[in-house]
Amino acid sequence: MDLAELYRTSPTPSGPDAEDVFGFEVRFTIQRGPRRRFRFEPRERGPGWWRFEDEWTGCRWRPVGREVVEYVDLRVTPAGQGECRER
Repeated sequence: MDLAELYRTSPTPSGPDAEDVFGFEVRFTIQRGPRRRFRFEPRERGPGWWRFEDEWTGCRWRPVGREVVEYVDLRVTPAGQGECRER
């Protein structure tokens, strides 16, 4: 499911931030390096998303870089299904 579809089908939040579109992050540790994360946040101006890359220093997240991403598609493969296939 793409993120636009996820937002359309998710229950509408209520409260002071109900109109805010949220982002998400993926955290991972490479084999011989510090912990990292990718954060995806909708752009305030213009289409697409920001992809932020951060590195864990041991006490805080240090920004490494960012770039504009046109489209984000989050896919999760259920256990036992092998590799995720494109449709």
